[in-house]
Amino acid sequence: MKNLFVACLVTFSMMIFLSSCGKEYNCTCTVDGTTEINVITAKKSKAEDLCATTEAGYQFIDPNASCTLN
Repeated sequence: MKNLFVACLVTFSMMIFLSSCGKEYNCTCTVDGTTEINVITAKKSKAEDLCATTEAGYQFIDPNASCTLN
């Protein structure tokens, strides 16, 4: 159930932040030893916010989870 909540939170956040035009960024996250790459198309400040929100969501599952914006 917790994983479903996090997935919904991440999806909702991406929908909000992707509404503006901008450059394409990669938010690379490491969770439980697995690397995931989320492509974000937004202004840099919005992309940074979304990547930070994604990291916070993943830290509910794995406290050592980390995300970086490339």
